[in-house]
Amino acid sequence: MFTLASETANALPLVFRETLRLIVLIVYAITVAVLVWGVLFGVVRFIATEMKRIVGTECEHERAKLRKQVGFYLLFALELLIAADVVETMLYPTLEHLGILGVISLIRIAIGYALGKELNEVEREVNHA
Repeated sequence: MFTLASETANALPLVFRETLRLIVLIVYAITVAVLVWGVLFGVVRFIATEMKRIVGTECEHERAKLRKQVGFYLLFALELLIAADVVETMLYPTLEHLGILGVISLIRIAIGYALGKELNEVEREVNHA
């Protein structure tokens, strides 16, 4: 049977609750760092690739590699967000919070699946080039 979030939160020792909150914040911060790093990496590589294209070099292979690399960062960030949501649910295990977690997780998993499938296709392109 589900209890109210306040009852469950109060049943957990304060140190444990605060540790879980800290873990969630750290995972969110790591997620932001992964996204920022992936975007910066992607922009730098994109500019370098486009500079090569401007001077006449064929860049399709490099563009495919770039898509794969940036996609990896996006997929990893999605997985981190799901992990943070699961930990956060330990703090607030209400039916409403579990429902929200379920919907958010399904959306993130669907996006992750589609992105993972695209990354596999890009990897096949890279390997065949």
